[in-house]
Amino acid sequence: MAADQPFEYFRHTDGSSDCFHSDSVSDSHRIAMEVTLKALHNRIRAVTGKPVEIDDERWVGIRPNFVVADIRVTSPLQVAAEVYYRSERLALGRKLDTMFENDYRTFLVFHTDGRHDVDRVQRYIRRVAPLRIGRFNPESLEVTLGDLFSEQKFELNAASRDVLPNYIAR
Repeated sequence: MAADQPFEYFRHTDGSSDCFHSDSVSDSHRIAMEVTLKALHNRIRAVTGKPVEIDDERWVGIRPNFVVADIRVTSPLQVAAEVYYRSERLALGRKLDTMFENDYRTFLVFHTDGRHDVDRVQRYIRRVAPLRIGRFNPESLEVTLGDLFSEQKFELNAASRDVLPNYIAR
């Protein structure tokens, strides 16, 4: 190992050369996030008429109880958006509980070419609350944000968690 290349010995187990190469940060997920970020910014600006403080991949909550939101708006409202593409588990119980505990309302946006059947996820969500999830269409680059999930509209208690599959609720 040369002193000028201290990490020469390091190799990724998947053989990739990029530390950030994974399905969760793929180009398709990134495009869906950027289009969603723009749509969310424009919607909040139109509704409030105020400047919007928005960023991607930011903490909601504090250690040890936090989640990293795909998109986080801190002003003039506290809103987050989760953009699902290849994530195996949606973990809505943990994510939404943390968002709600920190006074964030949340949009759930699903990439239509992603891992999960968006219509099936929508049917499961409707078992718990009459809310629409958002969709990102990679062909048209259009996004619909769906409904805003809040603690008052979407309660994930023990009974409602039992209605949802584990990959969604836990």
